[in-house]
Amino acid sequence: MVIRDQMKILSVFAVIGLCSFTSVRSLRADTAYPGFGRDAQHTALSTVAAQPLQRIVWQMPVDLQPQFSGNDLLIHYGSPVVTPANTVIVPVKTGPADGFEVQGRTGSDGTLLWTQTTDYTLPAHNWTPSYSPTLTPQGRLYFAGAGGTLYYRDNLDTAGAVIANQVAFVGLGKYQSGKSKYDAAVRINTPLTSDANGNIYFGFLVSGKAPNKLKSGLARIDASGNGRYVSMGSATGRKATSVVMNCAPALSSDGATVYFLANGGTAPCLVALNSATLSTKSLAVLRDPRSGSPSSLPDDGTASPTVGPDGRVYVGVLESPRSTYK
Repeated sequence: MVIRDQMKILSVFAVIGLCSFTSVRSLRADTAYPGFGRDAQHTALSTVAAQPLQRIVWQMPVDLQPQFSGNDLLIHYGSPVVTPANTVIVPVKTGPADGFEVQGRTGSDGTLLWTQTTDYTLPAHNWTPSYSPTLTPQGRLYFAGAGGTLYYRDNLDTAGAVIANQVAFVGLGKYQSGKSKYDAAVRINTPLTSDANGNIYFGFLVSGKAPNKLKSGLARIDASGNGRYVSMGSATGRKATSVVMNCAPALSSDGATVYFLANGGTAPCLVALNSATLSTKSLAVLRDPRSGSPSSLPDDGTASPTVGPDGRVYVGVLESPRSTYK
C-alpha cells in the first residue's frame, strides 16, 4: 500500500488517519485538505505536520471491485479530502467499471458518518480515470455526476443522509430537458478544483452527438449554480481538442487565471484562461527540450499544473520520441 504526497492512492485500500487529531476544537480552517494537491495551486503542502508513521489508525477499501490486468491494477484513485472538523471524505469505486460513491468518515477512528451515491459514468479510457471531488473554502462538497453535471452537499460533519443538489454548466433546465442525450455524450474527465470563492473548474469530454453541438472543453460553475464553458478548439485555436484526462485545473494565487493541459490535436498545450470569462489569455506548446518535438500528454497519466509562489507554472510531460532519454 502506497500513499503519495498529493494523497494519490495507488492501491486497492486507502490507508487513512496516520495523522489523527485529538481535539476537533483545536483545528483551524486552513488545516483542511480540500482536494487534489490540497489547494488550487496544487502545492500539496499541508499546514499540519504528519505524525511518525508507526501504526495504521484505520483503513478502508476505495475499490469494492478492483479489476486486475494480470498482476497490474491500471487505475487512478481519487484524492480524499478532509474538512476543518476532521471529517475524511473518500471517493469509492463500487462497480467493476462504473459506479462511484463518496463516504464521510470521522478522522479519529474512521467511523462512517454518511454515504452519498452518484450517477457518474466514466469516459472511454485505458487506465481507469480518477474520481476526485473537492471541498470549497465555504465548506461545500462538490462531486461529479452524469452528463457533465455536479452534485453538492453541505453539513459534511453531521451523520445521516442528505439530499444532494444538482447543477449543470449548460444550465440545469437545459440539461434536464435533454438529460438522456447529455448523459450519453458528456462526461467529466478531470478532478474538480475550487477557487477561494467556491467557483468549481473541471474538464469534460464529449463523445458522439451532444445537444447544441457541444464540444469537449473546460467548464466553470459558481456557488449559485451558474455555468460557463469553452470548447478546446476555441480555447487553443484548434491546436487541441480536449482537456487531458485526469488533469486537475490549477489557479493562479490571485485566482485570476486558470491553467490546464490540452491534447488531441496538432500540439500539446499548457493553456491559461481568464478564470471568470474563460477567454484565452495565453498558451504554450509543450516541447521536448532535447529533440524539439511536441511533448506527449497521454490520457493515462495524472499530470496537472502546479503554480509556484512566484507565479511560475510547472507541468509534467513525456519526452518525444519516447527513447530520447534512454
